[in-house]
Amino acid sequence: MKENIGILMILFILILTSNVQAEVVFKDVSINVWYYEDMHLLVGKNVVAGYADGTFKPNSTLTKDAFIKLVVTAMGYTNIKNANDYWAKNFINKAIELKLISAGPDYNIYKKEITREEVADIVINALDENYGGSVLVSRMIKDFNDVRAESKENVSKIFYKGIITGYKDKTYRPKGILTRAEAIAIISRVINENKRVYVESLMESEIRKIQAFSSKLERNKNASYVEKTLGEMQKITNFITFAKKYAEDLTYNINVIALLEDDRFFEKTFNQVYKDENRVTKTGAFPADEYKQMLYTDILKSENRTVALFETEQQLLGLSNEGNVIVRGKLTCRSFDYISNIQVGQDSVSYLEIEIGFNKLSEPYIINCIQLS
Repeated sequence: MKENIGILMILFILILTSNVQAEVVFKDVSINVWYYEDMHLLVGKNVVAGYADGTFKPNSTLTKDAFIKLVVTAMGYTNIKNANDYWAKNFINKAIELKLISAGPDYNIYKKEITREEVADIVINALDENYGGSVLVSRMIKDFNDVRAESKENVSKIFYKGIITGYKDKTYRPKGILTRAEAIAIISRVINENKRVYVESLMESEIRKIQAFSSKLERNKNASYVEKTLGEMQKITNFITFAKKYAEDLTYNINVIALLEDDRFFEKTFNQVYKDENRVTKTGAFPADEYKQMLYTDILKSENRTVALFETEQQLLGLSNEGNVIVRGKLTCRSFDYISNIQVGQDSVSYLEIEIGFNKLSEPYIINCIQLS
């Protein structure tokens, strides 16, 4: 689905570069509600609309055909018109063409309300992203066993990516029916990665253990201090997301099959993380170019595929004496045989401290990553 994500990202760029839309007003929506910004954005781009009576009906449930139209429209297909016989037929046919859904026996199945597990299936089919660590998140979802078998993988992926993160009681509620407010928040997170939500999952005992390691952090300069000091340059969630990308996507989750087929895949993955190669080091020992070659060689020699999940909390963020952002966390790795895809050995756990700096354009890059002990 590479063409799908490309369309989504182009749409998002257009959204960012267009003029600011006038304030969106609906009789039943306060400007202070949690989904207002997402609604404002998508209404302004004609992805979603209100009703003739001036309401938005955010708590109304959504049918499958309505959600399919929302996704297809958000992907940039804004010229599709309602059909005369069944209004959603053209949107459904487009979704089948894009492989977002499989063709059903008839159109009646799309007239039913859509569940949260069905949403995961459609959304993941619209994306082309790295989901390596998703196999490790099921333990974070209290009711994961309630997810139907064919949707478990996609529920893990959408949770891992922070697009649907569940409820405060750590449930996903896979059979729950989607509301209009929830739908626009999901679409907003699909097209804008900065809107995605990081799920804090470490136990208090693990947080204390990580905090106890010796550190470069200045005392009392915690996440709130970091956010206050750096202002709008980066939000706390951006630091967490960037650290996760480094710890997971580059070091462990590189797809060896894609690497063997196309060396550019490795270069692209490496360069997405490293903004300034001359200043990047690995455990304070390897310059970026040497580390790149070492990593490339190790991947080619490996017989296993390893995925990773990096977990952290706002309590584990701070500033170094040099003013760089420090993110500490727990890295869990799981290996699988390339051929059988069966897990090899036990999960390994390590604790990392990742130092993030900024270049002249205020873009983040990795300075150091050390293993805490």
